[in-house]
Amino acid sequence: KGEEKGTEMTETTLEQSGYVSTGMPGLESILRNGIPDLSLNIVAGPPGSGKTLLAQQFMVHNASLGKKILYLTAISDPPSKILRYLEKFTFFDASSVGNNVVYFEMAEIFRRKKIKEALTAIEGQIHEHQPAIVIMDGMKTIFNIVKDPVDKSLLAFDLCACFNASGITSFLLGEYTYEEMERLPVFSVTDGVIYLHYQRDGLDYHRYVDVVKMRGETGFSGLHPFIVNDDGLT
Repeated sequence: KGEEKGTEMTETTLEQSGYVSTGMPGLESILRNGIPDLSLNIVAGPPGSGKTLLAQQFMVHNASLGKKILYLTAISDPPSKILRYLEKFTFFDASSVGNNVVYFEMAEIFRRKKIKEALTAIEGQIHEHQPAIVIMDGMKTIFNIVKDPVDKSLLAFDLCACFNASGITSFLLGEYTYEEMERLPVFSVTDGVIYLHYQRDGLDYHRYVDVVKMRGETGFSGLHPFIVNDDGLT
C-alpha cells in the first residue's frame, strides 16, 4: 500500500504492522516490508559474501532506535575485531552500540563441545539482558561440532524453541551453500532464509542477495544485486 501511494513505510509503521526495520531500504523493498517480528532467520552464504556486515548494519540501525541487541559470537571473529572494522562505515554509531548492544563470546564453551551448557548460557544471557533481537554468528561451526544427525536436529529444535519462547527476533549467521540449505534440518524450522553470494565476471565480482524463504510473506523472489561501499551493504 505504501508503494501505491508513493511513500516509504517508516520504522513506526513497520513496527505497528509487526515488522522490524532493517535500516536498508533496498532490502525492505525486496521483502516488501521489514523482517517479521518474533521470527527466527538464517543469513547464509560463503565467506566474504557480506553476512556479518548485513547483521551488523541491522544491529546498529535497531540499536539507534533504542532496541536492545544481544550479539553471540561462537567460533568466529571476536567482538573487538568486528567493531574495529565497523568503525570504517558511515552507518556505525559507537554511542548506540555501547548503550544497546551486548556482545557475548561463546567460543570457549563450544571448543569444549558443551552444547547443553551453551544453550543454558544463551538462555541466561537472554534472561539477564532482555533483548529485542538476538544475533548468533558462526552457526555452521556450532552444528559441525555435533556429529550425529539426530542430535543436529535436536540442537536446531532446541535453539528455535529457546528463541521462540523468549519472544525475540533472531538471526543465525552461517557459511552454507544452496545444497546444504536443502538437506539440513535447521533450515526447515526457521521462518526466514536470506542468502548472500557473489559470482565472478572477468576481473570483477558481482554480489547478490536472495530471499530464499520468509514464512507468510510475499516478497520479490530471485537474485537482487547489491554493493558494499563506505555506507555498508546497499
